[in-house]
Amino acid sequence: MGNQGFDHRYPALFQPGGETWATAELPSAAPAPSAGLVTSAPAPNDSDDALGSAPEVIPVTAADTQAHKPRWSARSWIIASTAVLVTFAGAVFCFLAVSFIPSSSTWATTNGPDVVANPWGYTILPGAPALATAALGMLAAAFVLSSRHYRSQWLRGAAALVGTVALVGGTIACFSTTLWPDLFYQPFQEQENVVPIQWTMMFQWATAPLLTVGLCILSVVAVVCPDGKPGGGVYSAKAAFVMGAALIAAALWAWFATSLYPLQSNGEAITTGDYESWTNPWPHAVAQAGGPLIMVGAGVLLWGVLILATSPPAAAPREESIEAGEES
Repeated sequence: MGNQGFDHRYPALFQPGGETWATAELPSAAPAPSAGLVTSAPAPNDSDDALGSAPEVIPVTAADTQAHKPRWSARSWIIASTAVLVTFAGAVFCFLAVSFIPSSSTWATTNGPDVVANPWGYTILPGAPALATAALGMLAAAFVLSSRHYRSQWLRGAAALVGTVALVGGTIACFSTTLWPDLFYQPFQEQENVVPIQWTMMFQWATAPLLTVGLCILSVVAVVCPDGKPGGGVYSAKAAFVMGAALIAAALWAWFATSLYPLQSNGEAITTGDYESWTNPWPHAVAQAGGPLIMVGAGVLLWGVLILATSPPAAAPREESIEAGEES
């Protein structure tokens, strides 16, 4: 009852009769939290003692530290593989429907004799290269994610192989008019009610998608660093700048190929029956690759800028900071 006038907000020395009261003993300093522990200080409260309480120690489990890493399992392989196969099957159907399903190539009249509906087989034909490109991108993404989970260079190489296959396919499609001129200048339909496989349309529509997805896959493989790389982060800004600059330089070369090689920019005459046509020289063919090259190159360069913008600034060495503190 002798302490009724004691105010806990102030030390005992400044309280009435404080020279006769026992001062509270200062608590020993709380030990510094070890690695793997997170300290959280409670919010200040008027009811707390003036000397405060020890911070709460919350252990951090290994699952929390691994939460940012991609997870991959046998279930992931099954789901990804099924999606890739279904997408490839859709691409094959769009490509072969007009040649093997008679109703897909029939010109039907609707709403009167002067209105002709486009055969549905030709309508879905552009979906073949689009779906094939999406399937290749999905397959490469599965390899990249699994390579980071298992830290496997083999899976990383598999993703690069998928990108190389797409790039080679786009290159073949780009030069198809130069490689097989007879295929593009032969009669459209030699026999009645027999529609040939539409290789020419496939090559024309597949050039840009395959080149784009192939360059994107190879760029991702180059920029995304392997997991566990010593002293490195998740992405490499240097690789992004080098890759982007190389692609932009290749795009400029492709666009100016006709000016750089004027003697090879003239086609050759091809006679098919009574019809004469000219082949597409390779400088004109390679110009088609300029668009995908500049698009992916600019995107990778901007990706490098984004990596730099979101990266923490480089910390000065500890020894230099200590010496600077002593001099001050």
